[in-house]
Amino acid sequence: MLNMGSKRASSLVAALLIFSMGSSIRAKTQAGHTVRSEAISGRKFFKANNSPHMLQLGGPIGGVKSRIACSALCERQTPVCLSFAYNSTTLTCILGSLVYYDTTARSNTVAGSAVYTSACCPMSKYGYKLKLKSKPSLSRCVFMNNHKKNYKAAQSECGRRWGRLLTAKTEEHYKMFWDMAGKHQTWLGLDDLEGENHFKWSDGTYLTDDVKQRVLKNPDFNDDKGHEHCVHIWKKPFSGKRVLNDAECRKKSFKSICELVTPTTTEKLIHEQCPEME
Repeated sequence: MLNMGSKRASSLVAALLIFSMGSSIRAKTQAGHTVRSEAISGRKFFKANNSPHMLQLGGPIGGVKSRIACSALCERQTPVCLSFAYNSTTLTCILGSLVYYDTTARSNTVAGSAVYTSACCPMSKYGYKLKLKSKPSLSRCVFMNNHKKNYKAAQSECGRRWGRLLTAKTEEHYKMFWDMAGKHQTWLGLDDLEGENHFKWSDGTYLTDDVKQRVLKNPDFNDDKGHEHCVHIWKKPFSGKRVLNDAECRKKSFKSICELVTPTTTEKLIHEQCPEME
């Protein structure tokens, strides 16, 4: 397994892969959808067949002379752009985020275009679900872990699932965290283990004052007795109000939520992370 620092990261059946340059294989999902690898430009994409759906980041871009040029446009918007659709007849390019197969989803197939994608949302073996948001770039592949664990154990469990504890830097992701947690005390991927009041997200970035005030609503992390460093949802004993709170990382055990991390480009990672691909 890879450690937390080395991993790059519902009824919807996702089909998203990364593969090494120059490779060409065929794979079939459990739903019967075929995906073929194509090495295009600097990043590695898979060609998704069988009429995939794509969460589009915008409208068609005209005058794009090749799929390599289309791929380059996608690369310029990393990490937002995870896929693209190219029509060699009309020379149009459409950039997208997640690609999946579902007739009821809020997206349409890109008629007449070949769709290529560069990440994977493994749902069969690891239990992830695709959470669609108002903006395609905000959609997340997430897993609700109902087994109560301490903070470190919850982190490790997410790592075994090629993910990390959920981050919530936007209002939509923060609402998603609360909605998924429900009435349960649940870890958030946020702690100040490396320095008092210097809170860091599970992706390695620091909590900014803007996000703390605007998104998290300025929670009171009191660090009782100097031992509370990991953030979770807490229900106040008298008022019953649910708020963010810091707790002892090793002694407390709560539920947790994992978010999938865009993987690194290794062959092993593809086969481990995407067991539905054969």
